[in-house]
Amino acid sequence: MKSLTLTVAFAAVALLLGVYAALSYTGGAVDEEQSLEIAREFLLNSPTFRFDGMEETLKLVEIVRSDAPGRWEFVFSFHSRHAGYGDRTGQVLLPVVTPHTAHITVEKGWVVSAVLDGRWDMLRQEMLEK
Repeated sequence: MKSLTLTVAFAAVALLLGVYAALSYTGGAVDEEQSLEIAREFLLNSPTFRFDGMEETLKLVEIVRSDAPGRWEFVFSFHSRHAGYGDRTGQVLLPVVTPHTAHITVEKGWVVSAVLDGRWDMLRQEMLEK
């Protein structure tokens, strides 16, 4: 009887841990504030911003709420010290302060779209086709 009780208790704990892990993996319900932080961190760690983005110029311009649950688009503006996109190491660059606008969409805790200046795919690190 004691063995059966321990087995049931162990199974219950394992089930609870599994449920917790599943909820943690999917992020559970991700709210607007958490999604904003995900978008902001994505931008700060993007190759364009890391290369020469000016953090003191970073501003949240707009939050576009979607009808889809758990989906938000965040619009940021910032300046970089040179023109261009991505990591430009080794390229000849003109020292021109360049304004940028980033549209970053977060859905259920994941960045699903990120476009800089309507031209640069921040996820694929390539120019968008016209």
